[in-house]
Amino acid sequence: MQDTSGIELISRRALSLSCEQIQERDSLIEDNQSQLEQQKKVLGEIQTTLGDNQQQIKALRMTLSARDAIIADLEGRLSAAKAAAHKLEVRLDATRQEGAKLQEEIETLRSQHRRSSGRSPLTLPDTTQRRLKTLEEAERLLAVKLRETQRQAQSGEEARLKLEGQVREAEERIHEREVKLQRMEEDNRKACLAIEVRIMICLCLCQGFMERSKTWYS
Repeated sequence: MQDTSGIELISRRALSLSCEQIQERDSLIEDNQSQLEQQKKVLGEIQTTLGDNQQQIKALRMTLSARDAIIADLEGRLSAAKAAAHKLEVRLDATRQEGAKLQEEIETLRSQHRRSSGRSPLTLPDTTQRRLKTLEEAERLLAVKLRETQRQAQSGEEARLKLEGQVREAEERIHEREVKLQRMEEDNRKACLAIEVRIMICLCLCQGFMERSKTWYS
């Protein structure tokens, strides 16, 4: 009997709702559903953006890792180029000094014989002429060696400058990607906060709806 009485009481209370209350309830339900759908739509858009950003962040991090390896390789090559350039400079100095000594020896030999005999280089003794010829040939070969070393030094300098430019360019690109990565991570942080806000709004809407619905049957 008690169970039956309770059911009848609930039924009477439910039937006692006025048309105005029913309309208010229906309107509130519809409005609540509309707001929930809107929040759900916004939440979906944020989640999509967040997913896209995460993919881009992953790609950027992979690019940065690759760029780090490229820069390390370039810096290694640049260091080797600088070392090679230094060796060439040493060779150039040694070649110039050797050439200066040869030239000095040739001029000294010619000058000595001119002073001692008053003869031109063409009328010098055979031994002296052979010595001069040997020195002049050595001087010619040394000049060729000097030009080749200078060419190598120039090529090395151009290679060094090119490598330095590549390093700078790679560092600039890495900086640009680091800035972009930081910006996207900040966007993701804001997106996560926005998702939390939307979830809280949905929870508040649901809680408000449940609290309001209790009054319909009280």
